Amino acid sequence: MPLSSKKNLSYFFKQLPNGLSLLRLLCGPIVFLTLLKKHYLTSTFLFCAGILTDFIDGHIARYFRITSKMGSILDPLADKVFVSLTAYGLFLLDAIPLWFFLALIARDVVVLLGAAISFLRPEQHPQPLPHAWGKFSLACQALSLFLGFINLFYHSISPSLMYSVFVATLVTMIFSLSIYTARFVRYGFYEK
Repeated sequence: MPLSSKKNLSYFFKQLPNGLSLLRLLCGPIVFLTLLKKHYLTSTFLFCAGILTDFIDGHIARYFRITSKMGSILDPLADKVFVSLTAYGLFLLDAIPLWFFLALIARDVVVLLGAAISFLRPEQHPQPLPHAWGKFSLACQALSLFLGFINLFYHSISPSLMYSVFVATLVTMIFSLSIYTARFVRYGFYEK
């Protein structure tokens, strides 16, 4: 393989995680709109594709040890927008309860505020690195939202099953948020 082809391939793989994150960011509003238009099959497919892009971009970034300032902002932002808009659409269609939707939004607002402070004051608040509980929490959120999609189709999922999954997801969200908060507080809130 010629050297220029290797360079192009290397460049492609280095940009792929950010490209997938951007795709997920753009997919969030589309999922929301297709939900509102009651195109449930399309929105379910796009939701699954969006979750898959999150898995793939993370896997590629870890495997090739790719990090970038843009990726550290774009990936979590894409996750928040994608999940929040999907949850909002499902809530509007009564597929998920209000308390679960509000918990998702509240957690994401707190995490985004912390990330914004980290971005604006990097000398005091380094960018928080993802951790296993954050990834597990996102997987639980995805499962909960997927149950919401199934609920749109069948309306026969046991309410106690849905409630149990939502509560378990809430626990992972709180635990994950507490880890991010502890990391943030460790660096202090004020100029030194």
